[in-house]
Amino acid sequence: MTRTDNLTGIRAAGGDASAAQEATDGVDPAFHEAIRARSEGRYEHALRHVQAAFARAVADDGERWIGDLGPLLEWELLTESYPPARAALVQARDLQVRRLLAGALSYGVPFSASMPPRSRFALIVHMNEALRDAGSTHELFVRLDARMPECARREAFLALPALVEAGDFALAARFMPEPLDYLDELNGLARRLAASPPAVGQPRLMATLSSFGCEVRLRAAILRGLGREEEALAYAEAALAALADDSLRELVRRELHEPGAIVRALTDYQMTREEKPWKPNA
Repeated sequence: MTRTDNLTGIRAAGGDASAAQEATDGVDPAFHEAIRARSEGRYEHALRHVQAAFARAVADDGERWIGDLGPLLEWELLTESYPPARAALVQARDLQVRRLLAGALSYGVPFSASMPPRSRFALIVHMNEALRDAGSTHELFVRLDARMPECARREAFLALPALVEAGDFALAARFMPEPLDYLDELNGLARRLAASPPAVGQPRLMATLSSFGCEVRLRAAILRGLGREEEALAYAEAALAALADDSLRELVRRELHEPGAIVRALTDYQMTREEKPWKPNA
């Protein structure tokens, strides 16, 4: 995003360039104002502010990192009550698509100097998730694969759910994940954390396990889509059997049938422990 684009986005949202300086700890004040306005039914006002917060979060000329997840989630909530918010989000998504295809693969300011650039394709995928438009992710990835194959290879995992949903199993098969490659790492992590709270209460372990379960599910879905049903079943069973911990095995089994089950289990555990702090042998 150029400086002109950034200022245009801020003005269109009813703000000004100085508002960007008010952001602290990666949270834009306009984001909080958008939440307040939506809760009060002032939807047009909420849209202006969520656009402003999002524009500053994705600006390449920003002086510091500003998170875009909060504004994007708020924008998604706003679309449920205010149809113009969806049209505006589609326009914002299309702008990011044009920039990506023009070669601008990253956006915004990284969280820190040691972190990699923020992926514009990942941003677009998140926007399409907010719009519930997996078809657009599939279409974009096809174009990316044809025009920038190396970028497509790096970003393929983000696109796989949309490719599977679209039934494009031939393309998905070219980027089929192999979660068993990091099974030793997952089992090792589980062993090292064995003395901590139960597995379901450990965010790092649950994040790794969730990724593992997601990759197993995607690989099995691709194999089934290619007509290799027996291979898909055998692979899923082999992945489950290779897990060293029974509780992890059960969580992944649930994940295969209920996408998001691992994250929900962690959330439920954390909510319970807020009421009763964890103690050894409790």
